[in-house]
Amino acid sequence: MTLKIRFTLVALGVLIFVLITPALVLYARGFKYDFSKMQVVKTGTLVVKSEPRDATISLGDRQIKNKTPLNIRFLLPGDYEVIISKDGYQTWSKRLSIQPQFVTWANLDREFITLFRSQPLNSQNYLSKKTSVSVSADEIGFVDSNFNVNFISVDSGDLTTLPGGVGIAGPFDFNAKFAWNNGVQIYNLILDFITNKNQALQQLQTAQTIASNGQQVVFSFLDNLFALINGVSLPIDPKVSAFTLDNDEVWYIQSNQIKRFNLVTQEKTTLTTIPEYKSASLIRSRGQLYTILDQTLYKYNEKMEPIYSPVTFAAFDEVSDQLYFGNTNEILLFNPTTHQTQLILRSLTSLGHVVLNWETGYVFFANEGKIKTIELDGRDHRNVYTIADAGSDFVLDKRGKTLYVIRDDQIKIYEIR
Repeated sequence: MTLKIRFTLVALGVLIFVLITPALVLYARGFKYDFSKMQVVKTGTLVVKSEPRDATISLGDRQIKNKTPLNIRFLLPGDYEVIISKDGYQTWSKRLSIQPQFVTWANLDREFITLFRSQPLNSQNYLSKKTSVSVSADEIGFVDSNFNVNFISVDSGDLTTLPGGVGIAGPFDFNAKFAWNNGVQIYNLILDFITNKNQALQQLQTAQTIASNGQQVVFSFLDNLFALINGVSLPIDPKVSAFTLDNDEVWYIQSNQIKRFNLVTQEKTTLTTIPEYKSASLIRSRGQLYTILDQTLYKYNEKMEPIYSPVTFAAFDEVSDQLYFGNTNEILLFNPTTHQTQLILRSLTSLGHVVLNWETGYVFFANEGKIKTIELDGRDHRNVYTIADAGSDFVLDKRGKTLYVIRDDQIKIYEIR
């Protein structure tokens, strides 16, 4: 090899090094050449995590080689149609914006994007003569064909069966509206009333509304509010239009006042006055009190703070510490910390039972004979899915994985993700 050729090769190598090294350094620092703009630009990153894993990711028409979970780096700034799909599951999609030197999370503030089964897996069924759901929706109680009393733990699926009989059906043998928690304790409490021929049982059988947590029992009769203390009924107040039981305290509306009664100390406190109304209900959880007066939702915070109208239902989600509420055509979310209200869904057709599941980031609701779900993530659009055929009621475990559909004579259990 001649000296001239050697010199040429060395010069060419130096030239390539000078040209390529800056490009490699820029690429390593997140820069990329944008041919549409004919310039070097800063890139962004997209993080995609799904449950189940190993789902296919597409950015528009371009399918990504690797599957979830995945960090997709060096994306040019702009909007991308992100599509996540997996055989046997419904497809998730959303148009997301990639910003230079920023990380965009497809799953936003959730651990993962939930993919729901295309067809729910029916894992078990129970025949039922009578069915009731606890106030906290963590238990389902039912009377089977042998008249035994059963309680299902919604989160674990465990079944507790107790001997039944006339008058021994827990919260199922009463004509009253029964708001209950801790079904086994209530069963034992009523069994004790029967065994000791306590007159309290007769009063409960004629009550309008009953609330019990298995230890405390409060009931209304002819709009008079009573508490059962040591098996003896104690009058609390007359002309009570609504009440709710929270641990050892009863919160109730009497005439134009909201009051609180402590079942241990038997101390009564007047909290505030309220506007005139024809119908009323109370929601109490995590130290917060809400009331619906003639379809207007209020938050009690030393004074009555109006939130929204019209409202026909409201429930507090203890996982997110937020209130979800709405009417036959709307579902909304209220954050008590920021005092902000967010519209989740407005429907032309009537909406039924509504359940918020914070872990998956979806709100489940009954609509047009189906149980459907809509995501909370409002970027671009909210994905809506049909999950299963509806019944008279439904309950969901905290993971958003197991769905209990209640029909007239049975309880159907589905795995939905």
